[in-house]
Amino acid sequence: MHQDSLPSEDESLRFDESSGLKRSGTYGSFNDNGNTKDPPTPYEGLKDNKGTLSEMWDTYKASEPTDPMQLWQEDKSLFWKEMLKRCPYYFFPILLWLPDYKWREQLLPDVITGIGVACMLIPQCLAYALLAEVPPAMGLYTAWSPIIVYFCMSTSKHASIGPDALSSLLVGLYISSSNVNMTSEELAPVFSILCGILLLIFGTFRLGFLDNVLSRPLLSGFVNAVAVIILIEQLNPFFGLPASEHHLEYSWEKLEYTFTHFHLINWTAFLTGVLCLLIMILTRVLKYFFLEKVPILKFLIDTLLVVILGVVLSVSLDFEGYGVKILGHYESEFPIPRAPQLTWGSIGDAIGPSVVMCIIGFVESIVAVKIYAAKHNYQISPNRELVALGASNIVGSFFKAYPTFISLTRSSIADSMGAQSQIYALVASFIVLLAIFVGSEFFYYLPNSAMSAIIVVAAFSLFELEDLHFLWKIKAWRDIALLAFTFLITVILGVDQGIFISIGISLLMIVKHTTLPNIAILGKDSKGSWVDVYGDKKAKVIPGVLVVRIEEGLYFGNIGQLKAMFKRIEKFGTHFAHPTDSTSDTQTLKAIIIHTKGVVGLDASAVQVLSEMVEEYHHKNIFVGFVKLRAQHKEKFLLSGIITSVGDRLFLSLNDAVDYAIDYINIQVNWVLANPGEEQTLQSENNLGSPSLVLSDAESVLQQRRTRVSSSDNSDSS
Repeated sequence: MHQDSLPSEDESLRFDESSGLKRSGTYGSFNDNGNTKDPPTPYEGLKDNKGTLSEMWDTYKASEPTDPMQLWQEDKSLFWKEMLKRCPYYFFPILLWLPDYKWREQLLPDVITGIGVACMLIPQCLAYALLAEVPPAMGLYTAWSPIIVYFCMSTSKHASIGPDALSSLLVGLYISSSNVNMTSEELAPVFSILCGILLLIFGTFRLGFLDNVLSRPLLSGFVNAVAVIILIEQLNPFFGLPASEHHLEYSWEKLEYTFTHFHLINWTAFLTGVLCLLIMILTRVLKYFFLEKVPILKFLIDTLLVVILGVVLSVSLDFEGYGVKILGHYESEFPIPRAPQLTWGSIGDAIGPSVVMCIIGFVESIVAVKIYAAKHNYQISPNRELVALGASNIVGSFFKAYPTFISLTRSSIADSMGAQSQIYALVASFIVLLAIFVGSEFFYYLPNSAMSAIIVVAAFSLFELEDLHFLWKIKAWRDIALLAFTFLITVILGVDQGIFISIGISLLMIVKHTTLPNIAILGKDSKGSWVDVYGDKKAKVIPGVLVVRIEEGLYFGNIGQLKAMFKRIEKFGTHFAHPTDSTSDTQTLKAIIIHTKGVVGLDASAVQVLSEMVEEYHHKNIFVGFVKLRAQHKEKFLLSGIITSVGDRLFLSLNDAVDYAIDYINIQVNWVLANPGEEQTLQSENNLGSPSLVLSDAESVLQQRRTRVSSSDNSDSS
């Protein structure tokens, strides 16, 4: 089956809804003309549906899948059997797309892409191992076993998993600052298994929405700061400077060290790094301008050219004799599966950094996955990607891998070379395995400055200046300030403090947004329609009558703010006023009409506060009415006593509610005028329902107003 036809987990195989076919309990009964056909043939009713529905029917025709919700209601044992039947397809999407893989048409492009990606991946593995402060072989291990697991479990065709600059930097920073008595080779797999477990938990509990937790400006500021930190980290190997004798924790300390020891620069290493850097830049410029005219340029892998050049120069010019640091020998044997050394000390030391790496790694990974899914019009599942990344890291930890995520750079290479499926990644993993066995002698003379040049180019690719340009273009000054703040905090204080501050600010912004309910004060425009008075300055409000439209659900988090808004409106005439403002000259409030069509959700706390508000307004002798109350909320209003308080003041249209409120106010005013000095009597006898001290003919007028339903009421649109 083609992967672009896979339904997301949110569709949960309910593909008949999008196909236009009606469902009658199970997928065994389709009804497209109001007539049930029982049982149908496999393709009955599907002649015009060549997409998801027909393909999924092919996959499930032997098992006749059933609507899980109906099964849960009818027979829970059958429900669990059905879920167990579907689990392999959920966790291993390869079972869905591999049987329909077009071997003759798609295999050759995937093989060519796999070779090209491997040529880029292997040098990056060695370079990123330097950044992660682990042995070079661990970089290759990280690009082998996780790829195979991801190949089986991913929903993406183009994503390339393996070492990347961001996760490698985080691993290196945390290993260098760890207080556990373990080597980097022992500690890195601990990070990997903890990241894997956390990602697996996130995916199992369907927390794929976490990629939306960080706001775009904050994430952009953090990633740009990480790019700067990576560049600072590479200054010493790029210039061939000796390593510091003391542990330098902050970036500004490392920058200071570089400047104070610049006189120790190794010019051979520096010139080699510059040459490698120029070659990589030139290669990318050529691809950018001439790729369409010269398609063969897509097979020109800049990292492979740098590695070959670096090794040739190192051997021919005897770089070791000039004091240039080279890669040297690394372990070249198949990694025997071994459980990570999990101790209470290592877990306690690694759990915090693992959470940070999970969040950042997943957010960056899902961005890459979504880019190519949107470009090639196929669906991916964030929750399945979490599961795939988690399983990849768990398995990788048994093969000496450190945490690994999706690389946007390699994914773009795979896309440009024509990847058709994750088979290209499988090809790349086998080439990496060959490099583990036979590559040690070839890469022995690779200069560190050449690997540093690879990392520098990767760091520059992390910069997201287009976000800053967009924010500047739309004059989003607050978002620009957040981006700059996150950038400076991360560069000055470090990656872990930067990400925690960024997450904290994002969560505060989310809480602030969700606890501030959206309401609109309505007035009538020149055409007699109800509009937001802040959107139409010419709209007129009715003196003494407040008409409010609530535009979202109410729950414990925002109902308190709603109550405070109503108090500000009552006192100042607007909900934008500050409590310290002086009281305005607005007319005394006599009636409140609340339009509740937009209130889709209503919890117990919200109902309780609404009941208290209605009771409070009743004691102030203020009329309260509700318009278009949803049917599912009426029972809560009845049980809470709100309906008892408002009586028959539940209306179908704003015009009816306002007319009723005006008549109610006029009746009270006329009664007070006829009975001077009796305002308190009116208030005490206005017993939770319609006023008792009114003339019978006036009550009749109110009832007529109440029962009238105006079909032409413009307020329906509001």
